[in-house]
Amino acid sequence: MKKIFLTITIIITFCNISFCQPPLDRTKAEDSVKKYMATKTKNYKPLDFGEFFSQYYSESLQKIAKTKVVIKYSIVHTYLVNNKKTVDTYFHLNELYQVIGKNTIEEMNKLSNDDLKNNPKFDSILKSLELEMQK
Repeated sequence: MKKIFLTITIIITFCNISFCQPPLDRTKAEDSVKKYMATKTKNYKPLDFGEFFSQYYSESLQKIAKTKVVIKYSIVHTYLVNNKKTVDTYFHLNELYQVIGKNTIEEMNKLSNDDLKNNPKFDSILKSLELEMQK
């Protein structure tokens, strides 16, 4: 009986979490990025949109995006400007899907690496893996 109750509780919790999150509006995000780029540069041609996801609050992300506004969503975009291809730029959006910053994939990779290096849990996991590999 306890197992059934626990299972039902977990299922209800997961359903509640998924229903409480607002759906992401990819079309709105893409349109916002296209409008932003069209006003910022001439000869802009969108090529492809990649990942689109919600962001968790991160001061370090706000810092590299050079914004004080909370970043709610990010979308990856590849485009041409004056026939020069720019691959995998991360555009950051606020809760109204307005572009509030952008970063290159290199900047985002550096941020991720720095965050992992400064995370004591990750450091502990790496040390455990090293010990396991030495055995």
